[in-house]
Amino acid sequence: MDEQSYRDWPAAPEASQRAGVSQRTLRRMADRDEVRRGVVRISGRKPLPVFYPDDLDRVRKSMAPSDAVKLPQKPAKKRPKPHPLIVDLKDRVFLNLRETAALSGLPRDVVVKLADTGSLYGFQRGNRWYISRESVQLLGTPSAQIPQALLAKPVQKNPGQIGTTVNDEATNGVNNSA
Repeated sequence: MDEQSYRDWPAAPEASQRAGVSQRTLRRMADRDEVRRGVVRISGRKPLPVFYPDDLDRVRKSMAPSDAVKLPQKPAKKRPKPHPLIVDLKDRVFLNLRETAALSGLPRDVVVKLADTGSLYGFQRGNRWYISRESVQLLGTPSAQIPQALLAKPVQKNPGQIGTTVNDEATNGVNNSA
């Protein structure tokens, strides 16, 4: 065919919209000879593929959803809602930090301090703490046997010294960890 006969044939973007398919699908259909394709040569540019309009209309009709039998869709599986923290103490000897905090009613950082000082029996594997269930039960109420120094917020002794806590005042600032 000569160049004049392709004037009414739409280029790929318009053709894909007209056919109701992507440009890639349209190109594949043309490769399989399901849609007729031509090429318009424009000087200084790549050849412009164009498509036969009647074939595009035929593709659009064949791609249209039919009113035939619609299969029922399976209902989406409902995920169970996450339950609030339930600590099962029957079979557990050691509890993780979250379970210990929930059982004792103390914040996690206080539980770690208690384990560090030996008020709670526990050990650390990597960055995880495991606390003995029995030592948590022996602890009793949240404020009964906890030294107030562990619950105290950091306070400054004098403005020039940062990070001084109540514990430092009790030991006169001596570091015995070395």
